[in-house]
Amino acid sequence: MRKQNSKFNVSYISEKGADEVNRTYFAYIPLENMVCYAVAESFDNDNDLNSAKIAVEAVLVEFERNPSFRNLKSYIKYANDQIRANSVKNRLEAAITVVLSDYTRIQYASCGNIKLYLLSEDAFYLRSDTQTYYQFAADEYGPSKAPIEENKNLLQYLGKRRNPKTFISKKVLLLEESTMLFATGNVWERVDDVEILDVYEESKPEEFIPKLEELFLFTQLKDSSIRSYATAAVFIEKAFKEDTAKKKKRRRIIIAVVIILSLLAIIAAIVLSIIRAGDRRAMNEINRLDSEGIRFSNFGNYSMAYEQYEKAREQTSRLVNNWQYRRQKQELTDSIAEKWHFFNSIMVGDKSMESGDYHGAKASYEDADAVYYNVYRETGAYTELSDKKVSEILSNKIKQTENHIAANDLIEEGEMYVLEEMYSEALKCFIEAEEIIKTMGNLDLRRKVLQLIREAEINENRSVEEGLIRQVREFMGRAEENLEYETALSYAEFIIRTYSDMGNTNDQSQEDKARIERKLQLDKDATDHLNLAVQAEEGTEYDEAIRNYEIMMELYKEMGIGVGHEKYRGVMNEVSRIEKIKEEIRQQEEEAQKQEALAQAQREEEERKQKEEEDRLKEEEERQQREAEQKAQEEERIKALEEEIRSLREEAARAQREEAARAAQGEAARAQRDRADVQSRVLSEINGQDAETGDSVAAAGAGGR
Repeated sequence: MRKQNSKFNVSYISEKGADEVNRTYFAYIPLENMVCYAVAESFDNDNDLNSAKIAVEAVLVEFERNPSFRNLKSYIKYANDQIRANSVKNRLEAAITVVLSDYTRIQYASCGNIKLYLLSEDAFYLRSDTQTYYQFAADEYGPSKAPIEENKNLLQYLGKRRNPKTFISKKVLLLEESTMLFATGNVWERVDDVEILDVYEESKPEEFIPKLEELFLFTQLKDSSIRSYATAAVFIEKAFKEDTAKKKKRRRIIIAVVIILSLLAIIAAIVLSIIRAGDRRAMNEINRLDSEGIRFSNFGNYSMAYEQYEKAREQTSRLVNNWQYRRQKQELTDSIAEKWHFFNSIMVGDKSMESGDYHGAKASYEDADAVYYNVYRETGAYTELSDKKVSEILSNKIKQTENHIAANDLIEEGEMYVLEEMYSEALKCFIEAEEIIKTMGNLDLRRKVLQLIREAEINENRSVEEGLIRQVREFMGRAEENLEYETALSYAEFIIRTYSDMGNTNDQSQEDKARIERKLQLDKDATDHLNLAVQAEEGTEYDEAIRNYEIMMELYKEMGIGVGHEKYRGVMNEVSRIEKIKEEIRQQEEEAQKQEALAQAQREEEERKQKEEEDRLKEEEERQQREAEQKAQEEERIKALEEEIRSLREEAARAQREEAARAAQGEAARAQRDRADVQSRVLSEINGQDAETGDSVAAAGAGGR
């Protein structure tokens, strides 16, 4: 259904160029619901087997067997397995890019230097990256500073012993009238993105690949060594349209489930984090000691490194054996034990060398070398240490013990010949021992051998002594150049003693000794300042640490150690690292100040709102008080009116009584008139006062409301 309702057109080229055989390969398989495109390029020298073809066919076979976006990485793994399985005669290596599509969207996997472009309306809407040193340099320093010739320096490729780290993209929606373009390294390094867009803009779909090849071949006029190349284009005339309603509903359900599961996971994580905190603190202390040990070892201070691992070893014995971090604890314990064993073997070997037990020293150094070889080469546990540096140190120490053993055996053999008065044979043994000792730097032993040689060749004593002094001067110069001042000082003292034995004095030797002693003292001062800097940094006194490191750099300059020297650069790197720490602390303090200012503004706003609310409540209380006073005044007026009405009624009653009295006395007529007047006046006053009282009561009621 999907294939029938979509239309994808493919156009490609794959040529051998200047190679004997074509080392590129492109193929694809369209199925009913999915399609797979694959482009590969081989980077081996096998002309019998085409590793690019093997990789592409392996991907397509695995795709046809189980087509799914989820299996994209397994296709690359299967192709890598097939490449390794065919690496019998020669080691096969190849780069590959695979694109899966369900005719609506695509997802691609990249391993090597083959690029994928998606073009639509004369613009890119996708450009893949490569797994090359060129891409690394472009990301790190910018495309303009990345060497284009490094595009074949692959960081990931098929044919590695372990599965390569394949880049798997997210799904990308296809646009109609768009184009997918594949380009091997020989194409995109000669045709840049602007030129690709120009060709795409000027070409019809069927003309795009031929014109792109024409532009690519134009560069062959300048560079006739173009090797195998391939480029392919897939023109999406029509993409399959999906019914998105069901997908949206399913997506909402999935989102709800994910949110619920996320909340449960967060709760579980909080509980687990509380449980794991205790174990983390113990492991962090061990890791800190491990870092300190590595740091001291990188400075060449193996004795301090051994002390750190001795402490770390004691800490590992205190780890609680529970279910938390079981694997990490075991790995950490094993790692610390191996590193302690490594440094302990070196320390035991050094002590044996100092005591003259060269056989024991050799056994200890070989044990350290075996530990380092097994652990580092198999597991990469010492990746912090320089493999070359450690290997050279152990090899030199083992070589020194072997030389001491061989020299002692020759000396013993020569002394046996002396007892037998076979001086010529003894001389041969002593000379051979002296040749070995010259490479060892053991001045006392060499002095002993040279004394024996002098006794055997008394007539050539002076020339031997002078030759010895010249050689020792050379050793002294090399030791001084290598910053081995104690060794150089011993050489200088040896030269002075030799001149003294010869009954001669040499001012140059005294000057050499004074100069070396000065440098030795400066080196010790630098070491003291290094320890002070480390202590200051541990106490977060970063300015003090930087000051000590700067003093170290001044001491190094006085010793003649410049910016180009490894030790000077190491101190500069430490200063830069501490400056970064200071900057991070400063940024954290600025952020805290911003947070405090924001909190102060919030508090002021809350206080302002609270004051406004208090003012409003106070105004409301005053208004209610005024209304209560007005109501009380109205009530007083009503009482006064009622009192006046009562007085008027009493006056009317008194008038009636008087009228009755006058009637009794014969003044009925006049009393009648008087009563009528009184009644009319009383009624009019009552009516007027009632009306006034009603208005007052109504006004008081309205004010109360």
